[in-house]
Amino acid sequence: MPPLSRRRTSLSESKTDGSAQASSERKGLVSQIRSLSMQQNEEQPAWIPTWMRLLPLIGIGSLLVATSCVVASMALLVGSDGQSTETWPWSPSVFLAMFAAVCNTTVQFALAQAAPLAWWYYASRGNTLQQLHTHWEASQGFFRAVMNARHAKLVALATILSALLVIDGPLLQKASSVVSKTQTKPATLQILLSPELPAGWSGIRDSNGIEPSEAANQVLNEDLANSTVSGNISGCTGKCLAAVRGPGMLVQNCTTKTWPITPEMLSNSSSTWGSGYKPRKISPKPVFAVQLYESSLRPNFTGPEEIELLVGIANFTNCSGHYDEVICTLVPAILEYDIIIKHDIVDQSTLRSGKFLSVANNSFINSSEPIVPLAFTSFAAFLDPQFFSNASLGPSDKSADRAGNISVPLQDTFNVFSLNHALHTEVCESAFRDPTEDILARFNTIMFRAGLQSAASTAANNTNNSTTPPPLTFNQTIPANQTLTLNVFHSDLKWFGAAALIEFLAILAVGPIFYGYWTLGIKISMSPLETAKAFGAPLMGNVNSATGCHGIVKRMGGVRVRFGAVADGEVGEEEMGREGEGEERPMPVSARLAIEEWERVVVPVGGMRFNS
Repeated sequence: MPPLSRRRTSLSESKTDGSAQASSERKGLVSQIRSLSMQQNEEQPAWIPTWMRLLPLIGIGSLLVATSCVVASMALLVGSDGQSTETWPWSPSVFLAMFAAVCNTTVQFALAQAAPLAWWYYASRGNTLQQLHTHWEASQGFFRAVMNARHAKLVALATILSALLVIDGPLLQKASSVVSKTQTKPATLQILLSPELPAGWSGIRDSNGIEPSEAANQVLNEDLANSTVSGNISGCTGKCLAAVRGPGMLVQNCTTKTWPITPEMLSNSSSTWGSGYKPRKISPKPVFAVQLYESSLRPNFTGPEEIELLVGIANFTNCSGHYDEVICTLVPAILEYDIIIKHDIVDQSTLRSGKFLSVANNSFINSSEPIVPLAFTSFAAFLDPQFFSNASLGPSDKSADRAGNISVPLQDTFNVFSLNHALHTEVCESAFRDPTEDILARFNTIMFRAGLQSAASTAANNTNNSTTPPPLTFNQTIPANQTLTLNVFHSDLKWFGAAALIEFLAILAVGPIFYGYWTLGIKISMSPLETAKAFGAPLMGNVNSATGCHGIVKRMGGVRVRFGAVADGEVGEEEMGREGEGEERPMPVSARLAIEEWERVVVPVGGMRFNS
């Protein structure tokens, strides 16, 4: 027996000789095939490796389209963030859904083009049938890809991620929503407002007293009903803050007188304080007095219209204090109001006061004339009954109040206006708020309403107020700060990031599958005909192997075939009937399942077994 080392050497030499022989035979075979193929007719298909294959390039282009959809979605979300919904005919969600659909479709299309190329490239590299089958199954949907992911990683990963692309739609829908947002921006407003009222606008004074005009009555009725202050205001679509010139009232020439109040005076029924102001006499012991008096009612008054305002307030504690009586003159003025406008409605609270600009110059009257035109004092005749107050103290109807016959508030002298301004109205306790500011606010609101009404009627008649200087024209163009509460689009990029991650992963997974397509020298697909021809199906033996599925169809498209049992080997004595025919034929010894010409195939019956 030869030594072990010599046996190994001999065996190694034998293997080496066998391998060398196989390699030599393969080289010879390759040489023969190449030589034979070069001698064929030039009209026959040739193996031409090239990058310029239409379907692979379209597939790669589809991935570029998918990438552009992701980028477009990002740009859309960034561009729409904070934009008003009114500026977009369709919401970003619609476009995002379209981009997602295009992205998903193009990725699936690219995978459909890449998977067959990858399989043929894989086959051209040399692999087992099991490996080829596993590679094919990995491209046949999500679950098959998961089951074969271990053996066909790239194809399985691309198939899985492409299947998961369906979740990018809901994620992108969450990326864009509608929220309410407040925005402040400059605006230019057009407002019809007379800065001062024309002479005689509010009415007249004649022998019967003061009679408001029809226009003034409309304004006063709106004030009495507390209607919204609105007019010809344009340019404000939300909430606007603007400074506008309008008519108002100015308090001037105030004089104050003070009377002390002591416990002795409160206990003395004959004691008095105050001026006893006329024309409507104020009580001898007033605690809250308000009265308006129009200059047109004064005999032989000549000059600008004015209103005299009396306000008397008694403030005392523990029966000691003082009574202050203030008499002021109210005159028409041009004020600058910082108003708040909502569309064309003015917030009344912003009309209580304004910045003084100038005294109005068109209210000169002569009260000695039979008919006196009034620019604004008819408003005082309207407001005086509402403001007039004469709340007083008097003797108590009880037997004893604290100490002796002390004066107490007379409840029947307190009206609504005085009670609204009362802080304390008890025995030996009296305190009131100054009503001047409220009176002035009411006047200003009425004057502003009148300015809107006057400008509207003037504009309707195509005339201007001849007494108004040009800078104070009723047609005012004013800057404003406009605050809008808008429905705007809000982009949440976290949701987009999740969707984009899935999309990019799918694109990046499909791309590498195209690798090697340029090495395949013919157009090729996963058509069953083309695959059968590649595996050497006898039925297609007469078809050129490089013509592809279209060449097979062109050459053998009319051949009628069928899937079923095909007879092989020797024929026995038994018989088997063909489906659909009455004739009988011998049962073959060997049968197999195949697609063959119609005449050679029978439909398998239950229990039939196949041995090849």
